Amino acid sequence: IMAFSKIIAESMDLTDAYNFTGTLQQNGASIGGNNKPFFQASRSSDQSLSDSTLTAIVCNQEYLDTGSLYDTSTGKFTMDSTNAGKYFCFFRASVDADTNFSSTGNYFGIEIRKYNSSNVLQQTHRTRMGFSNVYWPTAVTAGVFDLANGDYLIPYAILTASGRVIIGTSGSLQYVEFAGYKLIS
Repeated sequence: IMAFSKIIAESMDLTDAYNFTGTLQQNGASIGGNNKPFFQASRSSDQSLSDSTLTAIVCNQEYLDTGSLYDTSTGKFTMDSTNAGKYFCFFRASVDADTNFSSTGNYFGIEIRKYNSSNVLQQTHRTRMGFSNVYWPTAVTAGVFDLANGDYLIPYAILTASGRVIIGTSGSLQYVEFAGYKLIS
């Protein structure tokens, strides 16, 4: 590693490795950033879905939560005044449906809903998919949410077939994941 305190850009050998210290700036403003807070959660066990009923999916095992904003008992990511801002969040879930289960004409859907502090629905990002003879149909949805103090996000799932579950696995993000992070502005 080559260290230097000040150098003219034209004389830098770009094939060398440089160790920079201090703050990177462009036009006098710091560049780079910190995508905190962020969170990541999953389910430790299966969660039943009723036929054609939108069901809140409570991700009850937490892997990351740098702002202590995710609640594993309610499944809500709730914003506080310190961390308000724009967030990129996603939800992925798989349904237990073996290859003998035919659901021609039916669908599996997931969504992330944003509610304000008065519990009024403000925004929804959703994905729906049809499937037939698919082992573990999986859907993913994502979006950007502008979150103010008291706003919260919660994931939901719906399936137009009875007797199915969202797959959960203790200690794993394999089948269900609800996560997000603050966008740098």
